[in-house]
Amino acid sequence: MAESIQNRRAQQTQLRATQQEQAKRKRELAAQQKEDLQSMKQYYADKSREIDGESAAAVSHIRSSSREPAGVDGNPRLEKKSIYNRKAQTEPAVQNYETKETDKFYQVLDRGSRVSDNGNNYVIEAYAPEHEQNNLRVSIQKNKAVISGQRKHADEVDDGTKKMRTNNFQTFREEFKFDRPVSHEGMTRERVGDFVRFSIPKLEAIATPDDESTI
Repeated sequence: MAESIQNRRAQQTQLRATQQEQAKRKRELAAQQKEDLQSMKQYYADKSREIDGESAAAVSHIRSSSREPAGVDGNPRLEKKSIYNRKAQTEPAVQNYETKETDKFYQVLDRGSRVSDNGNNYVIEAYAPEHEQNNLRVSIQKNKAVISGQRKHADEVDDGTKKMRTNNFQTFREEFKFDRPVSHEGMTRERVGDFVRFSIPKLEAIATPDDESTI
């Protein structure tokens, strides 16, 4: 009888642990979805401003076209076409992929970030070239840190007979789990080459007011 009760309690404990883990994963998923939606919203807002800028530039060009100086062989259109062709030739040709498994677009990208234990702190070096450093975010959750961000690029080539346009948008998320709880208080951030170094204090290493009074 006692063994049966003990087994039921163990099952209930396991069930609660499973439910708590599921709830935790759902919260993390909801948080990630919120981040992705915010990133997408910002991306399309940027694209809208970019289109407005292109429209203004086009209007300005049309108004000034009558005053445009002659280019190659006295023809400004030929000069522009030559410039567009040079730009297009600098781009690599599209590579053909037989399956999704061989197409890098469908693969998880390892950005080369790394983590180390520095005694009282955990140190994360997250890859972020200088032109992308403002797109990097970090959040601290008990015994883990989450590095996330986005990158986007749009370009266009028009040689007069063919127009090519590419819009790339990518989000990334890296999660680092620690052996000890950490705190966002006292966290530092600095640039080291193409990486951003985050120094995250361990919770046990942060002095409390009582500790300070005894020093």
